[in-house]
Amino acid sequence: MTKRSKKTANENEQGQEKKELRWGYSTGACATALALSAWHYKQSQEEIHQVEVFFLDGRKIYLPLLVDDVASESSSSELKSSELKSLELKSSHELGDTLSVKAEKGVASQNPVVRIRKDGGDDPDCTHGAILFASLEEAKLSDAMPADYILSVGYDTLIVHAVSGIGLCTRLGLDCEQGHWAINQGPKQMLITNLKDAGMGLCSQEPKVWLFSLGVEDGVEIAKHTLNPHLGVEGGISILGTTGHVRPYSHDAYIETVRVCVRSNNLTGGEHMVFCTGGRTQKAARAFYPTLPDTAFVSIGDFIGESIKAARKYKMKRVTISCMGGKLCKYAAGFENTHAHNVAQDMELLREQILLALNIPHSKATSGAVLHENLDKKTDSTDEELKGCDTQALKTYDDLCAELQKAQSVREALLYIPPDIRLLVLSELAEKAFHFFHSLCDDVEFGILLCDFNGDCIFEKRSPARQTKEKGTA
Repeated sequence: MTKRSKKTANENEQGQEKKELRWGYSTGACATALALSAWHYKQSQEEIHQVEVFFLDGRKIYLPLLVDDVASESSSSELKSSELKSLELKSSHELGDTLSVKAEKGVASQNPVVRIRKDGGDDPDCTHGAILFASLEEAKLSDAMPADYILSVGYDTLIVHAVSGIGLCTRLGLDCEQGHWAINQGPKQMLITNLKDAGMGLCSQEPKVWLFSLGVEDGVEIAKHTLNPHLGVEGGISILGTTGHVRPYSHDAYIETVRVCVRSNNLTGGEHMVFCTGGRTQKAARAFYPTLPDTAFVSIGDFIGESIKAARKYKMKRVTISCMGGKLCKYAAGFENTHAHNVAQDMELLREQILLALNIPHSKATSGAVLHENLDKKTDSTDEELKGCDTQALKTYDDLCAELQKAQSVREALLYIPPDIRLLVLSELAEKAFHFFHSLCDDVEFGILLCDFNGDCIFEKRSPARQTKEKGTA
C-alpha cells in the first residue's frame, strides 16, 4: 500500500467522507452556450441567466452565463463598439487585410455581446476561469473571412468567426483545419446540434446566414501557458471538447495533445520523435538536436506509456526521451505513468542499483561491510546541494543505507555517491528503461538524453530496435 492510500484509509477511519470530484465543461461547451444565449435573445429579446446545453454524450446541462453582461440594448451596443471594433486578428502567416475586424461593419443594438466563464471543475488548467464572449447577427455569405468556418444548420448557414484570443491553426495534423481558427470538430458539432434544436434553420423558404463572432478575453496571454505555440496554433487558445465535459483529473486532453503532435510529425515526414518531460529537458533536447524541426519535440509530462504507444501508432522509427534522473528511475521501474505516488518503489530500485554499482550485491551485503574504495573520492564540491553530504565518512554499508533511506528524491540519493559511480548507476538505469520501452514498442530505436537539474546534458544513450537486432543488422 502506498503512502497515499494509507492516508486515505486513515481519513476514512476518522469518519471523513471522500470528496467527489466535480466535472467541468469545455471551451467548446462555453461557445455553444453563448450561441444559444445569443439566439434566444434574437428570438425573444429577453435576457437569460443560464442556458440548457445538449452535450455530445446525450446529457443536457444548464450552464450559467455572466448575467451582468447579457446587457440592455444600450450597454450591449457600447460594449460591442468598445471591445470588438478595435480587435485585430493576429497571425504569423500575414493573411492580410482579410483577417482584420472591419470597424465600419457596425453592430446593431439587437446584437448584444454575451459572456460566460469557463469552469474546468476539479481538473483546472490554464483556461479555467477564462471569459468567452460572443455575438450573433444576420449576415451575408460574402462576410465570411478565409479563416472562418461555414457550417450548415438546417436550411441556414452559420459563419463561425474569431475576433480575439482564439488561435489560428498553421499546421497539418491537428483536429482543426490548417489556415482556419483553432476550433475542433466537437465544438462545431455542438453548435450545429444545439442551434438546430433551438430552431435555427427550420424554414426552407427563407434560409438565412448568421455570423457568430466568438472571442476569449486575454486569450493570447493564456495561450502562452498551453502547448498551442508548439502545436502551430498561433495567436490564442483553442476551442476544444470531445463531448463538452471536462473529466476531473483525467489528463485525457494532455494525452490527446501528445498524440496530435506525433501525428503531425508523421504527416510532415518526420521519423524521429523527441519526448521531453519538461521545459528544461526540451530546451536541452533542442540544443542537442538542432537540425530537427519543431514538430519533432513535445512535452509529455508523466505520460511515457501513452506517448510511446502514439509513436508506435504513427510509425516513428526513432524515439528519444529527454529526461532527468528522477524520471529515468521510474522508467527503469516500468511505470507507464510516472506520477510521484510511486516514489517509494523508485527509491528502492535506486538503492539496489547503487549498491550493485559499488560491488555490494544487495543479497550479500552485511552489517558493517566496508564499501567500495571509490567512496574515498570526493564528489563534485561545486554543487551546493552536497553540503552536509560527507561522502568520505560513508565507510560502511549501514552508513550508506542510512543516508539513502533519508534521501527524499533520486537527485538527493545520487549526491551521496561519487561522480564515476553516479554515471554508472544512471547508465544501468537507462538499460532497464530501454527494456521497459521495448516492451511497449519493439520495432523502434530508442534513445535517452539524460539531463541534470540545470538542464545540461549528461549523456545520450541509444538502444536499437529489437527487430533490427534479431535480423543481425544492428
